[in-house]
Formats: sequence, structure tokens, C-alpha cells
Amino acid sequence: MACGCFKHKDSEYSKTKRLAERLAGLEKTDYVIYEQDGKIYCDRKECWTKAGKPGRVREFIYAV
Repeated sequence: MACGCFKHKDSEYSKTKRLAERLAGLEKTDYVIYEQDGKIYCDRKECWTKAGKPGRVREFIYAV
């Protein structure tokens, strides 16, 4: 029988944020999380800027 614990399902934003934080730490570069056409994306800040800053910014992840 199941223990009855409430299962937490991560949102698309949470998964994308964890990915961006991991990549920023590994690559030592800044990342941006943005929303475009109902989907959430993460990209390097310089690539996002070169693309014309598409979408609506959700968060900036800075390399430490």
C-alpha cells in the first residue's frame, strides 16, 4: 500500500532553472530564462542578446 505522501511535480520553469544554474556553474557564463510562445527556455545571455532578446524575461542566472 502507498504511504500516502503527496507527490510533488516540478514545473517546467523549475526544471529549466535547475538546468540553467548547473550550466552557468560549469561554463562560468551568464544565462537567461525566458518565456516565448507559452514555452520556457534557457540560453546563454550573449546568445540571447545576439538573437534580439526574444520573449519575456523570467530570470537572469549569473555565473559565480
